[in-house]
Amino acid sequence: MTYSPIRGKVGGELSKAPKLVARAEVSLHELSSSTDIEKAVHDFYNLQDTSGKKNFLIIHADPVAASVRMIEHCRFVCEKARNGFVQKGKGEEGSMFVVLVVHLQRGYDGKFSFDFDSQWSAVFLDSVEPSADLSSMPSLGAMLNMPLIDVVEGLEFPKLLRSCFRSSLSRLMYPHSRRPDDLQKQIQLMLRYIEDVDF
Repeated sequence: MTYSPIRGKVGGELSKAPKLVARAEVSLHELSSSTDIEKAVHDFYNLQDTSGKKNFLIIHADPVAASVRMIEHCRFVCEKARNGFVQKGKGEEGSMFVVLVVHLQRGYDGKFSFDFDSQWSAVFLDSVEPSADLSSMPSLGAMLNMPLIDVVEGLEFPKLLRSCFRSSLSRLMYPHSRRPDDLQKQIQLMLRYIEDVDF
């Protein structure tokens, strides 16, 4: 679990370590059905890898954008696929790992719990982002020593918007209930606007 918003992918950083490779990185709220979740997990466990590296599937989950029930279902799918992988003896033991990154919001009052068994290890990281922001912003230390106007002038706004609008959308509070496909349509629309030079 982490307080980092869903924006930068951590797979690239993970793959910089020797003998580690992030094979896939998905956001749970972008998978529209149970079938999509199962496909992503089964595709990962069906990889043919003889490199001897440790392979990772990274699944990002936001309890606001994806329900706690969906996160629990994802856990079940991962455990079932893992057990099938081990029973069939498909790969070297300790070569395939699923990392479920749950992105919490600071100050969020909603109470929930996750029922993970002993096959899982749990950690809490305040932030999983590199010190220099992925949206080409200067590091926090550098920003503290420069005028705000210099920070703003140096920003690449299309890149910045692309990296943070999903987490911004997930924080919006609506007076009515919304379905997951409403959020997906909103994300697709925003991506179109960001790519539009006239926007």
